[in-house]
Amino acid sequence: MAHRVYLDTSVLVFFFITNFEPKFSNASKEFLKRVESGKYEGLISLFALMELIKQLRELLVKANIVAKKDWEESTKRAIEAIYKMQNIKIIEGSSQERKTVLTVSNVSHSEIAWESFDIINKYQGRVGLRNSKLQHDGIHPVDAVHVVLAKKMGCSMIATLDRDFRETDCEIQSLLLQDDAF
Repeated sequence: MAHRVYLDTSVLVFFFITNFEPKFSNASKEFLKRVESGKYEGLISLFALMELIKQLRELLVKANIVAKKDWEESTKRAIEAIYKMQNIKIIEGSSQERKTVLTVSNVSHSEIAWESFDIINKYQGRVGLRNSKLQHDGIHPVDAVHVVLAKKMGCSMIATLDRDFRETDCEIQSLLLQDDAF
């Protein structure tokens, strides 16, 4: 049986935007090949797709692509490609979906928000120097939501390129694609 793995948005971003971090892009491509081959069952939340759209726009702007029609076209191609991938399920959290996917528990907004709040408070990160300035490094509120969604979706791991997820490994194991031999 394939491991059920939640896909963090970073995996999708670097799958589609390949010119910023080739190492991340290669790791994303290799991992998604394994998902499509059946080694993993990939789950993506609608929340992750929304985050993907925002991050794609930001990276397109960094590449001097500023026309909204280009953003729309890039987003459309990415979403269509995701829906065509084998062994990937897009989880909406609807009541009908919970009836057919027994391992997906209740994903009401308030429950997700409060559990995410608990995660962000439990894993507070650390303070360190970066460029001679004090900075906080730790799990982001959006990532806390991903942790809660992954747990509720019955996933055994979160596939990611974000090392901050290591801090929450006792909640759900992170599969850090650039470090792990998946």
